[in-house]
Parts: sequence; C-alpha cells; structure tokens
Amino acid sequence: MGCLNFFEVEKILKNNHILIFFEGNFTQKKLYELVESLKNKLNLNYEHCYLENNYSILKKVCSIFIEMAQNIQLHSLKQNNLKNGIIIAIEKEKNYKIYSGNNVSSEIGRELIEKCNYLNSLNSTEIKKLYKKKLKEPRLNKNSAGLGLIYMRKNSLNSLKAEIKKIDKNTSFFTLEVTIDKEGI
Repeated sequence: MGCLNFFEVEKILKNNHILIFFEGNFTQKKLYELVESLKNKLNLNYEHCYLENNYSILKKVCSIFIEMAQNIQLHSLKQNNLKNGIIIAIEKEKNYKIYSGNNVSSEIGRELIEKCNYLNSLNSTEIKKLYKKKLKEPRLNKNSAGLGLIYMRKNSLNSLKAEIKKIDKNTSFFTLEVTIDKEGI
C-alpha cells in the first residue's frame, strides 16, 4: 500500500470549500489555534471586501464556531481523560455551515435535541426575548435551553439541525449543524 497522497487530500478539502476540519482533543490552546486559523482563512477570502455586512457575517461565523468548539470542550464525555470531538467549517456559495459532533450521555443527547426543537419553534422576536431573559437569570437552571444554543439560533437566523446516534446504552454521539447565510455577499 502506498503513502497517503496529501496533495489529493488538500485538493479534496479545497474543492469542497472546507475552511477548518479538526478531530481530536479540544483544549483551550487548540480552540485558540482553530479560531485563529478560521479568522485567517475568512480574512483571506474577503480581504478585498470592506463592506460592513461582510464583517458582520464573518464575525457571526467566528463567534458561532467558538461557541460550538467550547461546547465540545466543556460538555464532551471524557475518553481516556480527553475531551474529543469534531468540528468542520465549510463555505458554500450562499452560506457558511459549521458542524460539530461529540460524545454525550444519552440522556443529555435527548435533552439537547428537545432544546434545539424548542428553539427552532420560536420566531426571531421570541428568540431575542428568550436570550435577554436568560442573560439575566442565574445559570443554574439545567432544564432550560442553554444560553449557547440560544445564542447560535439567534445569530445564525436559521434553525439548528441536531441529531443523536446511540453508541451504547449510556452514550450517544451528538451532531449539530448551524448555517449562517451570507446575505448579500
């Protein structure tokens, strides 16, 4: 068997407009490196564009990416003392898509799906109202939609796509997809 052809891998990544692809342990240092890399790629793609709308959209992409990566870092089940997960940022013609996935307890996975479904049922005014309300509340209430999920729903202006795949009796793999429209880029 021959060596892996990294030229072909790079070509696949570029042809599919993959800005970031990371699978592994989500440490604070790794999170910083990923965000810096994403910022650099976004700035390179739009260094010729100085429109305020573009900056606002790129800021949303970065902030939602950070939120999703932090969720992996904070909420993944530990495996061999590591917080493993996967995150992918893709640029499409009309939007950006950010995907994340990580192991969670099956119970938490079901709760996350319910929270996403609830948030998706709200209109933008209701989301903003809920977000403001949650900012004022103490962060002890685990039965309500998490502030991070609300933030992503509010800033993406799109529904959150979430699913879980059962791994075993107690563990599920939680996947989240967030779309940020380019809106006039």
